[in-house]
Amino acid sequence: MGIESYLTGFSGGVRYAPVVRYNKVHVYIAPEDIQEAINYLELKEVDSGANVIIFTLENDSYIKDCRIIQEDKVVSPLQIYLDSTQLKGRGEEMAEAVLKKEIIK
Repeated sequence: MGIESYLTGFSGGVRYAPVVRYNKVHVYIAPEDIQEAINYLELKEVDSGANVIIFTLENDSYIKDCRIIQEDKVVSPLQIYLDSTQLKGRGEEMAEAVLKKEIIK
């Protein structure tokens, strides 16, 4: 569809350090492409229990140093770290694993 998307959070973090299981996709998409992605993927807005979380890609700083891992575009390890620390559950564990494996070398 030509929609640029970049994995983050657990779904991006496991590409760098597969230390947790996840059941939610966290992804950055440009604001002008969000509705098209929602329509194409047939997503529905819910009040709770979401399994796809879309973050607005407001500028290129979020995707600076992005990488292609397993054919997926993934934000940088630093952005994964920042985003994962905000996630409930095992977000801090994911952030710490990416920090140790990819950032502090």
